[in-house]
Amino acid sequence: MTEHPEPPSTPPADTPTTPDTPKAQTTASPFIATEPFEPTAQAGPQTPVPGTIITSDDQRWNLIAHYGAAVLLVLTVGTCGWLAGLLTLFLKGGSPVVRAHAVESVNFQLTWGLFTILGITLGLVTSWTCLGLLSGLSALLAGGFAFVFAIVAGRYAARGILYRYPVSFRIIQ
Repeated sequence: MTEHPEPPSTPPADTPTTPDTPKAQTTASPFIATEPFEPTAQAGPQTPVPGTIITSDDQRWNLIAHYGAAVLLVLTVGTCGWLAGLLTLFLKGGSPVVRAHAVESVNFQLTWGLFTILGITLGLVTSWTCLGLLSGLSALLAGGFAFVFAIVAGRYAARGILYRYPVSFRIIQ
């Protein structure tokens, strides 16, 4: 007859024994967001603070602020993407979540819309020189940059996360 050793009465030294040991954090629902969002100085997605539930109406207006800007950028050759965010701000700006998305969209689209208009204007004025070609290409790149980041921000907005655009003048607070 072989004897089986008894299990140890204390846990091994590498096992945490305190009850206040941090547990794995759960991911928040895509409909939980910051109220109001507290943007950081860094560009990119802002970490939502649990507490405010985003209604489906707020979600819809968040998407209009970003995806509407992308559509308007295509229709207006990169110059009027800011109209979607401005429309969202005026029609549904009472919600802090929608306001945060609309303000981010307007600020970014105004910044890059001005760069695009400047490039187009310089391109037309100096069309007979090499500078005209470079200005036209810079306008095209500025519009493309704004379009791509409007899509990125819209994808984050669909998950209930505020996206802080890079290289944007904070015109509206």
